[in-house]
Parts: sequence; structure tokens; C-alpha cells
Amino acid sequence: MDRKYYDEHDTFAPTPQLSTFRLLMALCCLHHLMPYHYDVSQAFLQAPIPEGEWYYIRFPKGCTHPKGYIGAYMRMALYGHRTSGSLWAKTVHQFMADTFPTLHRSTYDECLYIGEIDGQKLFVLVYVDAFIVCCADERVRAHFHHHLTTNFKSTYSGILQQFLQLKIDVRTTPDSTGLVYPIRIDVSHERCIIDLCTKFDINTDKPASRSPMAEGLSLPIPQPEYVDRSIETPVRSLIYSLLWLTRTVRPDVYYHVTVLPPTHGQGPDCS
Repeated sequence: MDRKYYDEHDTFAPTPQLSTFRLLMALCCLHHLMPYHYDVSQAFLQAPIPEGEWYYIRFPKGCTHPKGYIGAYMRMALYGHRTSGSLWAKTVHQFMADTFPTLHRSTYDECLYIGEIDGQKLFVLVYVDAFIVCCADERVRAHFHHHLTTNFKSTYSGILQQFLQLKIDVRTTPDSTGLVYPIRIDVSHERCIIDLCTKFDINTDKPASRSPMAEGLSLPIPQPEYVDRSIETPVRSLIYSLLWLTRTVRPDVYYHVTVLPPTHGQGPDCS
């Protein structure tokens, strides 16, 4: 399922930085913009293959063509094809550029589009097949909704509630005209943290200290002969999971997590 002798360079769909998402939520509160969530169904299948690029797919076993062909020319991208992510990303950018010329692609993060429509601010963050649309005017959202659903098979999920396993809690208040706008947006990893505690049998009943580590605590680096290999894999998995939390909602525990890897094989005495 490839083009012979063709060298694909960028084969992925870019994803936004987590710092961009946190900044976007802060801007929503600052400018009284409501974040809305859209999903494009089977996104890669809606990305056409550009003219001049020829890809073929071999028919699966048991599938025959009336004329005896063993394969077919691909007109649209497919899941599993190496360039599908890149083709979809180019399709989305072309859609944004043609449909919303007043929006500009951020030079900091190529997944963020910022600008105005009829004097109203509009921010759009694209995460592959997910669109976070931030605006204050319902007419702007309806305008974006019309063009997105016309060009792609997509679903509207209302006000943003989930993103990248993050729980989004948008607290709103009405103004003098009755327009509802966010005054606070809380981003948490509550569900993920609860799942981690269950998976690694972490006791959540005991009271938590202000800091997960005593100040100035020195953790010895174990010698290879004293490493407990039976717990090495699950502890390493826990450390990786904690590192993910530090990048999303808990940067305050980043230092504590980074000093754990050299000691992860010592067992319960190091807890």
C-alpha cells in the first residue's frame, strides 16, 4: 500500500503542545470565550490524496474484482497508510485557510488558529480529529459549525468537558445581557489519578502531606546486586505515568518525580 520509490518525509499529523492548551483555557477566561468541542468522524478517510501522488492497495484475500484486478488506486487516505496523518493535517489547514481567511496560524504552535470573524474573537485548536472552538458570540460558533459539518462528517459535543484524558470544568456566569461566559476553567486529571491509585494499589485514605517528599531528602542509588527486579517494571510504569501528570496538570511535583528513577529498583524501603 505504497508508492514505489517515493520518499515520504512528514508522515504524521501535528499535535498541539499541552502548554498551548493551558494558555488557550486562560485566554478563554480573559476574553470571556466559551470553549466548544467538535469531533470529525473517521478523519483520515476524509483526506483526499493530492494529484500527482499515486498510491495503490492490494485487495485482501478472498476479495476479487470482476475484471481480475489485484489492487486499486487510492483516491482517499486510509487508516494504516503511512502518510494518512500528514494528508489529513494538510486537508485541515487548507480548509481553515480557504474558509476562514481572517484566522492566522500561530507561529508558536501550528495547531492553533487565531483571529476574528465580524469583529468577534475566534480561537481554534486542532488535535488531529478534534477541534476546540473558542468564541463569545453564538453566531460565530454557528458559522464555524456550518462550514465544518458541511465539509467533514463531524459531531458537536457542546461545551468542552474532556480533552486528552483531562477533565475540563467550565464555570460560567451570565452578564447583564444574559450572555453566559466562563469565569473559571478547572483542568484536572482526577479520573487518571484514581485509575493509577487502583492499578498500583496506592492507599488514598491516609492524609496527604503538603509535599510528597520531605525537604532535603536524600535517596541512595542502589547497587545492581541489590535491585529487586520483580518490582522494576511496575514501578517504572508508575514513574512514567507520574511524568505524564507533571506535563499536564501537576508541574509542582515534577522535581520529586525526576529524582525517583535512579532509586526505582530498591523496593519498599525506598518508598
